[in-house]
Amino acid sequence: MDFDVAVVGASSSGLYAAELLAQAGQRVAVFERERALVPARRTLIVTPRLSHALHRIPEAAVLHRIHVMAVATPGAAVSITLQEPDLVIERGRLARALADRARDAGVELRYGYDFLGFIPCSGGVTLRLRADDGREARVSARAVIGADGAFSHVAAMAGIRRPSVVPILQAEVRLPSDWDPAVTQVWFDARDTRFFYWLIPESSERAVVGLVGDPGVDMRALLRRFLRRHGLEPLGYQGALVAMHHPRLRPWARVGDAPVLLVGDAAGQVKVTTVGGTVTGF
Repeated sequence: MDFDVAVVGASSSGLYAAELLAQAGQRVAVFERERALVPARRTLIVTPRLSHALHRIPEAAVLHRIHVMAVATPGAAVSITLQEPDLVIERGRLARALADRARDAGVELRYGYDFLGFIPCSGGVTLRLRADDGREARVSARAVIGADGAFSHVAAMAGIRRPSVVPILQAEVRLPSDWDPAVTQVWFDARDTRFFYWLIPESSERAVVGLVGDPGVDMRALLRRFLRRHGLEPLGYQGALVAMHHPRLRPWARVGDAPVLLVGDAAGQVKVTTVGGTVTGF
């Protein structure tokens, strides 16, 4: 076998799984479709449990810290002082820091390899990959981890049901001059979304304002209306389709002699309340 474990997808959860396996003495490689690890910029807020999972947080990934969570509904509002600050991170910075950690642990990171499918073999499985120059490569492994997102090709090829998805959209804005940058606020308004709106400061000058929606909803129109209501102007937008958790998802299978396990968004490892998947993916 070329490797004990092949990880498909250089997502945060895939890189962290690869790091842990390499630290345990396994021969691990991560195969990423893109030629370089440059995810689209996205600001996220995570709980302090990130530090419990990673043991040491890559400070380069932390943009800001939040000490108060304010919650508003059409009829009430409350502010909660957090015992430990939440962390505002940038997804790309976190991924690059995790890639460095995985490499330091002995993981081979191979960029520009698109996963095509499996060929069962004795003692494991062979992965068919297309390199960025168009040639096909084959790599054997005793086990496979699919960390290739909510639309996981590993899941499809292994016959594993993929999670449903919902859209998120957020606008980058200037932080209002009267806004305390230590405060994040969420607004619940069932007329617009069964989820919520949010404002997350990422510094003393800038913030992101966004919402989770449902497929088919005009997210941009809802967000524009919310921004106008609060006197905010969009400087740019960040968006994605994110996985939903479902208790009956079974994110594992076997292909030949090899176990195939999904992690992160591919496995629907997200919080049911917020659809956040960074910490739960670890």
